[in-house]
Amino acid sequence: MGEFRLYNKLNCTIFDLIGDKEPDQTKGLGYLLYYSPEAMKLFLNLIFPGEKKRMKELIESKWIIDCELTQKTGSNTSKRSDIVIRFFDGNDPKEAIVVEAKSAKGQIGNVGAITQVEDYKKLFQPLAYFGTNITLVTLTTVVQIVNKSVKTITWQDIRDVFSGATEPMIQEYLNYINKIKGVMNFYNKEILSIDATNTVKYAKDRDIAIYECPNDPNDQSRRRYLMYKARAESKPLYFAYRDRGKIEYLFKIQDVVSLDLSDNSAIDVLDKMGKYPNIKNRLENYKKKVTCTGTKFVFIIDLDESIKLPFPVQYDSSSRAPQSPVYLSLKEVFGEPVNGTVLISNNTTDAINFDLKD
Repeated sequence: MGEFRLYNKLNCTIFDLIGDKEPDQTKGLGYLLYYSPEAMKLFLNLIFPGEKKRMKELIESKWIIDCELTQKTGSNTSKRSDIVIRFFDGNDPKEAIVVEAKSAKGQIGNVGAITQVEDYKKLFQPLAYFGTNITLVTLTTVVQIVNKSVKTITWQDIRDVFSGATEPMIQEYLNYINKIKGVMNFYNKEILSIDATNTVKYAKDRDIAIYECPNDPNDQSRRRYLMYKARAESKPLYFAYRDRGKIEYLFKIQDVVSLDLSDNSAIDVLDKMGKYPNIKNRLENYKKKVTCTGTKFVFIIDLDESIKLPFPVQYDSSSRAPQSPVYLSLKEVFGEPVNGTVLISNNTTDAINFDLKD
């Protein structure tokens, strides 16, 4: 057995030769989809979940993958797409997929990527032969449902579907992605703790199991918008609701998505992704209880992975429970109890620098 090293890095592969910048990540993905029918099948399952007949027809087709496909647009300017996949039945154009990707690291939504990928559909000459059989896809790190005609997937989705594959090159690509600095941060904080008495009942309700907060960049209070944005982008592993200052549950966060809860078609898109169990019914149940207007950050809770703490957690007598959201560690909430309660200090918590309640 041999080993290939690059710039003193251990266990390198062809993907390391491509590089680790944003375009390199998608070029590596494009090469993998060309090389591996298994990877292509897993990728198509993300784009067309549940559409077995369609996937079978595409897998049995011939496909051409273009990375960094360039189209002149006049005045010496040009557009460059990340990945264009064209499927052919013999020599006849069958279907095309256009992917606009952003870096696998950091908190990056898909709003800008949507504008770009829509331009590619209109401008790129090789796509003209496919008519309406063109699927537009954004690949980012944050799920935002803002355009129902564009599919949205995340780098975490890519990691999840590839993790169960046995083909060596798929594992090589997965290892390559996971080695990129900053990518392995699946969550940024262990616990986000919020002072709440009204919304906690919906988190515990198995027919709902969500928490939501506004995502309105046009909010008259810039401070309030930034507070809610900080909650979402903290990407917590768990939520802890302080109900009258006491914490009794850690709610496991499956994902944080952004969408307009009053837009039923956006909810349909989220539901058809197939990632979030019974999410359409859960959101409809929530809307029966709470009036929802405007775009929201929706924290999707996995109650099966949530934890009822063995001892309730409260702030000690020397500390006033904070009114603002704070970050806690798992070590703090699983500390040694005193008279049946785990006591924590306000001095040790990591506060978000906003003081508005839930």
